[in-house]
Amino acid sequence: MWLDYHFKHRPEPKRPLLLLWDEFSAHWTPEVKAHAAQPRVHLLEVPGGHTSVCQPVDVAWNAPLKQRLRLRWLRRLQEQVARQEIQREDIKPPKRGDVVRWVADSWSELSAATVANGFIGILEPSPLSEDDEQAFTELANKLESMDLLDIAVGEVSDRDDVVDMNLAIAE
Repeated sequence: MWLDYHFKHRPEPKRPLLLLWDEFSAHWTPEVKAHAAQPRVHLLEVPGGHTSVCQPVDVAWNAPLKQRLRLRWLRRLQEQVARQEIQREDIKPPKRGDVVRWVADSWSELSAATVANGFIGILEPSPLSEDDEQAFTELANKLESMDLLDIAVGEVSDRDDVVDMNLAIAE
């Protein structure tokens, strides 16, 4: 299961984790929720319409990655169709190794700047609507009730933000 692969054998298994998931129904079955509790993974649903803010992959690199994969698939089809007297049954799907190579090559073509740009909108402050303010307050309360939020930390300055510091180092 995906949760086991990514979380069961982590370095600090007793430390709880927070996993943000969209509202895809398979994420929220009773079996998945029960299974997530075993490796101390707390699941939290990203409200509809906010996935792009919480998942940088949707913001920055998913579209260019898929575009590159699509081009590789189309080139392969073009090569097959270009042969003389090709029949329907002669068109073959790509082998798993080919698809893995396409993904690896497509990913390597993405620049570090493209990936980093996925975090820019997350890091820039923007005014919150009343609905968002309420949703985030409810989220903070939920995290606090799960002992996943340290209220003693207080306000965090964006100048002290670890993500900002790491982006500055990467640049």
